[in-house]
Amino acid sequence: MSNWLKIPANRTFLLLLLLLIAVNVFATLTQNMLLLKWSKPFFIPIFLVYYFSKNGFVGTFFWIFVLLSFFADSTSVFVENSVYLKTSSIIYGASYACLVFMVMQKLRSIHLDKVVGLYLVVVFLINIFFMVKLYDILKFSISDTIELTMFTIRAVALVALALVAFVMYLNEDNKQSIMFLMMALSFVFSDVLYYINNYYIYNWGFVAMERALHVTGLFFLFKYVIEQNRELKKQLVFQRKQEEAPTASLLHNY
Repeated sequence: MSNWLKIPANRTFLLLLLLLIAVNVFATLTQNMLLLKWSKPFFIPIFLVYYFSKNGFVGTFFWIFVLLSFFADSTSVFVENSVYLKTSSIIYGASYACLVFMVMQKLRSIHLDKVVGLYLVVVFLINIFFMVKLYDILKFSISDTIELTMFTIRAVALVALALVAFVMYLNEDNKQSIMFLMMALSFVFSDVLYYINNYYIYNWGFVAMERALHVTGLFFLFKYVIEQNRELKKQLVFQRKQEEAPTASLLHNY
């Protein structure tokens, strides 16, 4: 951590992030809804600036996720609460789907044995069971059919993301897969608190925890993408060296 803080860009990012978190904590403690709404859209730009200080390349699906997340975070500022719940749910659901598509290339190369594959099927069926039960509960909490459909789409996309992250972790069990799993779990628990706050009991402590988990998920996601880009650069450099080696050997012999 001390080596990480020696880099000026990292210190600036951490300072801005802590400042924004402090603003969110203050808004939560003072129950300032206006400040709470306006502070959330700033998280994505701060993480994006940090990302570009480390990388210049942005993948298509990751770029779409960033845009969708920013729009979802900003909807509470520009639309009313009832419209916000519908709009943000579908946009967040689409952003989670983008993350699934982002790692589809890695999933194609995954080879699991029969025992692990059976275990994943059982986990998938359990998730489907809980999704059906959750839908039955939501029917009594959400009277608006459109809002119920939007929230269900968001939940399904999030379950798919968590399952994909779990598969990656079981297959690779490395630093990158752990970060992706932590990102997915952070988003899951953040959305659970979002559901409790909006459809059961509104609690300022839950609001603060929801916001903290959402930021944690973003942190692990951006770290994952940065680490993946570093690995890709290393592979490209290695491939270039391998391609140049025969040419250099021929010139030496000549």
